[in-house]
Amino acid sequence: MSRRRRLGYPLHRDEFPFLCAAWVPGRVSTKEEIGHVLFGRAVGDDKVQRGLLELAQFDFKEYLLSDVVYEVTEEELTRCLAVHPGGDGVLCAFENKFKLYELERKENTKLRPSDRDLVALEGFGPQHFLLFSPDGCRLAACGKDGRLRVFEWPGLEIIFDHPDGHRSFKDLDISLDGAFLASIVDDGASCYVWDIMNSKLIATLS
Repeated sequence: MSRRRRLGYPLHRDEFPFLCAAWVPGRVSTKEEIGHVLFGRAVGDDKVQRGLLELAQFDFKEYLLSDVVYEVTEEELTRCLAVHPGGDGVLCAFENKFKLYELERKENTKLRPSDRDLVALEGFGPQHFLLFSPDGCRLAACGKDGRLRVFEWPGLEIIFDHPDGHRSFKDLDISLDGAFLASIVDDGASCYVWDIMNSKLIATLS
């Protein structure tokens, strides 16, 4: 039985900073209203840091967040992650690579490295943000170099590629129908709306 803490209290190892987080879709218990939250954290010291993925349970009835029920350690920091809304895995972006984990939902929810080919994502460098469209058919990515890309999922064909999206980045979202991409610069001064299939900027809000 995992220990539980009231919402707002830290998990364990408070010295390890959080880098990213996402809900895992679906509730895996039929007896209790239980969900899962996935966290990316940095472990180590100022000289050597590694990535840590932690899976924690959340009780929707009691508003309780449990201690970690499963964890995976990586040699590189998890800069951002995206959980597929249909349960087709968790995509993580590290400093120099992407990695896909599959969700195992048997007695306990676990993460298992996928053997799916991600060659199409190689060489893109560190990413600021990853996001699946609501229907899970598209994947948006914004790199530290300011480049915005949108891929078909799971084929990973590039359908939108803008090399000068944002040098400073704050947020990114895809419309419910998957047709449009909205992006916000870091200072919050402007929001850009893009037509994905036509690779065209259609509106700027300032």
